[in-house]
Amino acid sequence: MSQEVRTKFDAPRIFAFAILLLCVLAFQGRAQAASSDEPGEWKAGIAYPQGTTVTYLGNLYESLSTHQSQTDWLPTEASSLWKKVDLLSYVHIGGRVVLAGEGVNYSWPGIYFSARFKGTGIGIKLEDPTNRYKVEIDGASYPSITAPGNVTQWFHGLKEGEHTIRLTKVSETYWSYGRFEGFVPVEGGTLLSPPAYAARQIEFIGDSFTAGFGTLSNQRECSQDQIAATTDASQTFGAFTALQFGAEYQINGLSGRGMVRNYGGTDIEHPYPVLYNRDLINDPTSVTAPNASWKPQIVVIELGINDLSPLEAGESYTAETLKQAYQKAYNNFIATLRTKYGSNVDIIVSATPLWPDNLFQKYTQEIVTAQRAAGDQRIHYFSFEGITLNGCLWHPTVSDHHQISAQLNQFINALPSAWNRIPKEAMVWSDHTTYQLNDIVVYNGIIYSNIKAHTSNVGWNPASSPTLWKKVVSQ
Repeated sequence: MSQEVRTKFDAPRIFAFAILLLCVLAFQGRAQAASSDEPGEWKAGIAYPQGTTVTYLGNLYESLSTHQSQTDWLPTEASSLWKKVDLLSYVHIGGRVVLAGEGVNYSWPGIYFSARFKGTGIGIKLEDPTNRYKVEIDGASYPSITAPGNVTQWFHGLKEGEHTIRLTKVSETYWSYGRFEGFVPVEGGTLLSPPAYAARQIEFIGDSFTAGFGTLSNQRECSQDQIAATTDASQTFGAFTALQFGAEYQINGLSGRGMVRNYGGTDIEHPYPVLYNRDLINDPTSVTAPNASWKPQIVVIELGINDLSPLEAGESYTAETLKQAYQKAYNNFIATLRTKYGSNVDIIVSATPLWPDNLFQKYTQEIVTAQRAAGDQRIHYFSFEGITLNGCLWHPTVSDHHQISAQLNQFINALPSAWNRIPKEAMVWSDHTTYQLNDIVVYNGIIYSNIKAHTSNVGWNPASSPTLWKKVVSQ
């Protein structure tokens, strides 16, 4: 398809655009240009003061005492002089990741990392030829990172003092995986204890609507490059809802997949439930391991648009057999989630009007009605409506995602579950943490209030320390 492009010379607008471009380039230079305060590579014959940080064989080391380096006092061997910095211990990690050596690997969308630090700059260690990342420092947006490769990406020019950074994987690249190895402080800077984990946890399971496919676009006709550039998992109803409730979240969205049938009847061996069991989507050996720290109180499912896409010639399904297969697969998937997360999690089955016959809403309502009749009162039906679908290939725009989130927030607020009795500021209990009087935490699914200020340790968890913690409510 050819397109005719008409242009009109507009000198004032061109001049204004040039000024804007210069400002953007200046901002990027301030934020990312190389700086002498980045930790240098370790060398022999250098006087290193105590507290100096250096890099050696790709890792960060901190000097434990002032000394003159020499060839037989390597950071990897001179443990009395150098301490290897465990960068991941300073990071708050959200989403499905796989610990691998000094870093984590991941392929699902919406993975996020945050940290606190002091200093005038911060580096991000990445090994990723494919993904796109959103960078926020102290709540402000910085230049995004796209397909960085194996680098430490630096951001400089910050004011001296304490800062927060958040890195979010916004792209969807199921065929490959990214790798994050931590945040690196500039010379003289310091990593601080990571932000605490919120007590509320919510998981979003779905297809391209959940993944944020083309959400930044305001046109339906998009090229593959435009789809890649406008897909953004941070601008989805899942991310917006989690932010509203102050919750940790997972966005386990996968475009084109269905419960039993993918879009157009393709890749029949890999419907969504098969791939959901993998932490790295394209790696069949990456089977999800039990994760004691991830026990969401709410799971939102949005799957069925691809199942019910028009049947293609040669497919074995009829309308009736597809319905049966879809509902059977859906019920089996709910059973999988119940086994994984227990009977107290609220499972929200969501749907939206689907042209031409609205079978998506009809079939999902039938599933929920049958489940509740069988005794499961923690499963709910949610319908989201009134969206424009003006994004790429008839997908929700950012405005649509805000609309879905507003409807979902109202729905969640009406649930009679412990989720709504967890204060927004409540955090997951952890050891080696200072707690003040009346701090609220969640431990093993139970909410506790602190009755005596103290610094926690492994033996003083809320369940075993009645002189320190008072049970408030269970889920």
